[in-house]
Amino acid sequence: MQKRIVIDTVKFARNGQQMIHSFTVEDLQRVRDIVGDIGEKIEAKLEGGVLKAGKPFIDLSIKADLPLTCQRCLELMNYELNSSTRFIIAFGNSELTDLSDEPDDVEFLMAQEDTDVVAMVEDELLLRLPMAAKHEDGKCLEPEWGNSARSR
Repeated sequence: MQKRIVIDTVKFARNGQQMIHSFTVEDLQRVRDIVGDIGEKIEAKLEGGVLKAGKPFIDLSIKADLPLTCQRCLELMNYELNSSTRFIIAFGNSELTDLSDEPDDVEFLMAQEDTDVVAMVEDELLLRLPMAAKHEDGKCLEPEWGNSARSR
């Protein structure tokens, strides 16, 4: 079981702190049912900073190679995840503006003194996984019963 890791988002960002942490799928409860091997490693990197406009932010990068079940052939497939998201720290609801003009990898995160890093990584990982994992076209393994039916 992963020990709870918490950060003060504002201090972390304003002090330009960094954190690199390795997880296994077993550490992330909500991911366990989706991934084929609970021993797979997930690398997460958090970097704090301040934008020119004075807004604090935290960049979260996640790298993992995860075995997912292909929804076409039901065999395991490797899914390479390499995501990066910028979280701009908001100090109140009035700062939660429309993100339609922002790049897809920019989100808002409410300022908190005890943000759970494990939950933050898990949330982002779940959002980045495909709704239905599938091999590339033509890469699925043909089921055994399919081969025997053709030979008749």
